[in-house]
Amino acid sequence: MTETPDIIYTQQFVAANVQYLDYSEREEAVDLLNDFDLETGESNIQHDVDENLAGYLGYTDRKAATKLEDGLTGVYPTFTQDSLNLTHKQHHELADKIREAQKNKSMLWQGVVSFNPDFLERAKLYDPETGVVNQRAIKRAVQKAIPEMLKQEELNVPETFWWADVHLNTNHVHVHVGISQTQNTRPLKFGEPKGTFQTKSL
Repeated sequence: MTETPDIIYTQQFVAANVQYLDYSEREEAVDLLNDFDLETGESNIQHDVDENLAGYLGYTDRKAATKLEDGLTGVYPTFTQDSLNLTHKQHHELADKIREAQKNKSMLWQGVVSFNPDFLERAKLYDPETGVVNQRAIKRAVQKAIPEMLKQEELNVPETFWWADVHLNTNHVHVHVGISQTQNTRPLKFGEPKGTFQTKSL
């Protein structure tokens, strides 16, 4: 019998071009109609990102998959290196960076950190009786891990930005991570920025 890993990380990458637009516009990933209300704390990305740019940001912070922690209102569940919950202004600034990345045909790395439910319970990050997940602790762990990965990939430069969301809509709590650059700093391979990460970084 094989043992299930506690944590799995997978990653893919796409260039922020027409292929990215095709990905971003697919209907099953993005619901732009009623996603965020600042009064209630419900997510609505429509104010920040148009249909061509909603893509991965829209997918990661969609209401069906995320949930604000108890007591939080008027913020997004999305987090970055500097914030555990983005304000409307920070979310708008993130959307602007994604627009710039797309304009400059930068790479978009899409990662998923998936947790074994038994591990989350053992680590006291999930209470099976109440169903509460300690999102804050998970976010802080991701905030600690991403800079090291970026450093190993020589992406620890001002042009690089990332965002993430804890998803609670499946049996396995998981975190979707988006990494991109406002201007590509990666070496070019056949005219495209290098997309693959080293195994040791992952």
